Amino acid sequence: MKFKITIAIALMFSAQILFGQTQNLYNFHGIVNADGMPKGNCTVKVSENGKVKFYSKTLSNGYFNVLLDYGKKFKIEFSHPDYAANILNLATTINQPSVKLRSNIYSVNLSKTPGKEAFYAINTSGKLSDSKPFSQDAGVTPEAEQLIADANDRRLRAELSADSIINAALQKQREMEVKIELEQKSRDSISRVAETNFMSLHNETVSEEVTESLSDESKKLLKAIDAEIEKILKKGTLTSEDSLSYIREVIQKKELLLNDVKDQLKKAEEAGDSVKVAELQQLIRKLEPELGIVKEQAARYEKELKLKDEEIRRRSQQLLMIVGIVILLFGLLFVLAVFTRQRKKHNNALKEKNTVLEEQKAEIRKQTESLIEANALISDKNNVLQNQNIQIAEQNEQIHKSITYAGTIQQAVLPMDTILEKHFEHFVIYNPKDVVSGDFYWFSELIEVPRPPDTEDMMMLAVADCTGHGVPGAFMSLISMQLLNQIVNEQHTADPAAVLEQLDAGIAKALKQEETGNTDGIDLSLVLIKRMKDGSVNLTFSNAKRPLTIYDYATREVKTIDGNRRSIGGSRRAKSKSAPFENQQITVNANDVIYLDSDGFGDQNNAQREKLGRVKLVEAYAKIGYLPLEKQKEKMIELLQNHKQSEEQRDDITLVGIRFAKV
Repeated sequence: MKFKITIAIALMFSAQILFGQTQNLYNFHGIVNADGMPKGNCTVKVSENGKVKFYSKTLSNGYFNVLLDYGKKFKIEFSHPDYAANILNLATTINQPSVKLRSNIYSVNLSKTPGKEAFYAINTSGKLSDSKPFSQDAGVTPEAEQLIADANDRRLRAELSADSIINAALQKQREMEVKIELEQKSRDSISRVAETNFMSLHNETVSEEVTESLSDESKKLLKAIDAEIEKILKKGTLTSEDSLSYIREVIQKKELLLNDVKDQLKKAEEAGDSVKVAELQQLIRKLEPELGIVKEQAARYEKELKLKDEEIRRRSQQLLMIVGIVILLFGLLFVLAVFTRQRKKHNNALKEKNTVLEEQKAEIRKQTESLIEANALISDKNNVLQNQNIQIAEQNEQIHKSITYAGTIQQAVLPMDTILEKHFEHFVIYNPKDVVSGDFYWFSELIEVPRPPDTEDMMMLAVADCTGHGVPGAFMSLISMQLLNQIVNEQHTADPAAVLEQLDAGIAKALKQEETGNTDGIDLSLVLIKRMKDGSVNLTFSNAKRPLTIYDYATREVKTIDGNRRSIGGSRRAKSKSAPFENQQITVNANDVIYLDSDGFGDQNNAQREKLGRVKLVEAYAKIGYLPLEKQKEKMIELLQNHKQSEEQRDDITLVGIRFAKV
């Protein structure tokens, strides 16, 4: 009976504490700054009594957000490898409010020199006020203290009603439980030591020059490894399994860097670059010992955890066996003692037992009522969660409607078919991966632009592929179309190379790429079409990494003009930025067809992960170039569908074909 009472008390106390904590947490948030600018990727570590309770990183705009229990005292450390740590001590010792409190935006400034620790306490409105230095011991609310006192009082009365044999058995059981808990704490300490020892491994970096020179595949793998490491670190306090996963990811990262550096060394040796060879050999001599040390530490740590797990498992089995035997023996002794006592005390003993039983029943009844109340609280919380899910579903529906409407707006700003039909036989394939697209095509009649005397009319056509797809890509496409309209239609710039130079400068300015390091860009092909008074058609073509394909109707041959290998926008430090955009002059004949496309068509994969590819795309142009443009559109859509089958579309797809005179 005593076991049941103790379990009921523990359940009630745990439920009160659990629901008290999860019902309403204090929302502390703010911005981390360094050198006067918001700083992303800063560590935010929250500790209570020296134990890490929360671990996270700031967003790119420096924002952080942590949820704290009431009635506690926390140490919050903001840190970055390039700056000294900034430490804040925060007391949440007010009584838990009935509504959720949120702090004002707290500003954290990192500098090169350590600052003095700050102490704050929250008031009843959730705001911060200055506080004197306080102890790191966790606070306990008056309600929790009263609950503990009541539980201890009930436990004491239950123990006094039992005999000394049961008390001895329970004491033995508690001692064994303490031993098991100590074993578990010892195992947790290994995880904390491992976390401390190996946290520095991830911060070891290779020079930016070496990282930039890695192959695209290596960069992709390196990014995936860093993402996995970041995912592990965000868990806060690491378990032993998390620590092992962390170490293995670090080993894989170092092996990847070492192998790629060796490949670079081989290429440098073949090229006879002695300076580069010396630099890479020195880097290999640094990386190889580091890798060996990490592997040795990992093996030793894994072995230690395995031995510790086996020891804990063995001792736990022994303790469980001993507990079972002790309980069985004391149970038998208790039965014998009760039987003997009943024979001696007869009716008086029975009356006393009945009195104790009645008290215990009353206590159990009280505990049952408490459990019923706890169940009611759980039911209320489930109702709250259900309402929240409904709200989230409604918000998702609103977001979907907004994006769908944005897609309608984006379609509206694209050139109308009626405008293109005035000048060409044409077709357009425009398939966004999502509702909105990072691809766009643009057309303008250069009516107000001065033209040479021998020119009948001029127009400009472009197909562009912006960084990303979906909403980010759509924003880029709208910015780019607006800039093209300003440069061509308002500033009357008709030289394609000059248009691309101004567009490059406009994107860099609009996205503040010099200040923020933003690397978003555009791949674009731009062609100026001039109809001459003698009936001929001249093209002036300039591009940013997107080719122009021409089908010669007379010879049935296809010619591809690659042009510039420089993007619009992107990294301002790229070497290709030093090369200006150039124009290429082309004369086309009647019934010739030109094709402008984004890379989404050629990059589409099939079930075997094989891309359609540029070669097959050009071969398709050669096969269908003589057909009417509407028939060509059907053939290209059929080619795409036969290739990808049931595979998901990989990227935005845009393809524009125009013929200068009907067959």
